[in-house]
Amino acid sequence: MKNRYLFLALLLGTFYTGSAQYRYTAAVWEDPNYGNLYKTPIRNWKQNYSVTFESNGTSYCVCLIDNTTFFSSPPIVYPSLTPGPPAASVYRATISSIPSGMSVHVSDIYVVDDYAFFCGYLWGSGSVTTTSFYGYLDLTDFFSSYVDIYCYLLQDDIGVAPSTLERLVAYPNGAGGYSVVAFGNEMKSCKLIEIQNATVAPVVYTYDFPISNPYIDMCKMYIDDISLDDSYVYLSGHDISSPPTNQVWYGIYDKTNIAASMGNTFFFPASEEPNGSVICTAMPGESMFALAYTYYDEIPEQWYTRIRMIDRTNGINVLSQQFKKEEKYEPLRMIYLSDLSSIELVQDNERSSEFIMINPFSSLAYNASVLTHPGYYFYNIDNIAGHHFLSAYQNYFYIQDRTMSLPASTSSCPYNQTLQVDIIPELNSTTNPPSSPLMLDYNRIPFSPPVVRNSLNIECFSYE
Repeated sequence: MKNRYLFLALLLGTFYTGSAQYRYTAAVWEDPNYGNLYKTPIRNWKQNYSVTFESNGTSYCVCLIDNTTFFSSPPIVYPSLTPGPPAASVYRATISSIPSGMSVHVSDIYVVDDYAFFCGYLWGSGSVTTTSFYGYLDLTDFFSSYVDIYCYLLQDDIGVAPSTLERLVAYPNGAGGYSVVAFGNEMKSCKLIEIQNATVAPVVYTYDFPISNPYIDMCKMYIDDISLDDSYVYLSGHDISSPPTNQVWYGIYDKTNIAASMGNTFFFPASEEPNGSVICTAMPGESMFALAYTYYDEIPEQWYTRIRMIDRTNGINVLSQQFKKEEKYEPLRMIYLSDLSSIELVQDNERSSEFIMINPFSSLAYNASVLTHPGYYFYNIDNIAGHHFLSAYQNYFYIQDRTMSLPASTSSCPYNQTLQVDIIPELNSTTNPPSSPLMLDYNRIPFSPPVVRNSLNIECFSYE
């Protein structure tokens, strides 16, 4: 009789295992070996992989995370007949030949085709001087024994090279090569860097954005963010002028001719509009792009996050929204999820981050979904397959399916709530272009570190 019951139980388990159609909807993994960066850069590659940069304070490595299991049918655990956790691993290429006493900061990564382009800066212990760099690698190298990494230190003899590079985009140039556009902020100016033929024989130009008053410290334009679609490179930032006006500015530059399109640099003349950084995201397939920033209304003493949609052909603000905040919580980054026609906005919230699902085309007030993982300060974000997003915090990596049912099967992975988004009037804009470009030199440094593969730990996951 016992054998019969055992047979029936096994048969039932087989039936449920074969018939259940589960999918993973969220997961957070931890890399136990690395991860002390504050704003860990991360980008998706071909849905199943993510490229990032990690450090443990003494060594530095470029990493390829294998997320394949998350997008596969989950294994069913017996006897609960529910999905087991999604496994993930990392291919790690450690750069060991950094000059003695020097430290490396990779601030951003951008993936195009099979290449990962990156930027950042190099600095020495106890020194205030830094050297900016960009580089690239072929991601398919992670499946061989070594990864060939090429780094270019930006140099010049007239003091116009940026000391840091903070963000970048990259794209095919139509002639078999790639162009890179990046930016860095200096004490009295901000600089846009254009790198033509970035992987073959680079030609590097720098554009200097003018300071508002050369006699007052910190009185200048700041570049805060960069984004890219099929036709344009977008910049966004804020201007602190004299007397203080705190204006929003943004640029719409033809990616095939950056220099000729520098006149498309716009300002909102409204004073005291942004209270900090102004971030942006392209919206591939649409005629607009989006800006987001913090605004403070002094009369009711109320903080807001404002989202403004900009027509990419003429720079006009065509739609605008805002939602209330308890404190000055900065919008950090955002990405467009094309399948859902939504924007995923990452915003800080004390010592955590929250992910807010914005409907950019709405002309009526609505309730937006907010997802959080308390205690994790996720910062950078990327789009995966049109309706997933990817984010990172130190050595934690988070994937979210935005079509999931809420609350999640594991209610803390992620927590969810809603907030009200209201419609506000649009603003007028004016133009103010930067200076003409100057050419920079560079020093090319190659690395070929070996590849090591390790497993990641699962922190939490949900499914449906």
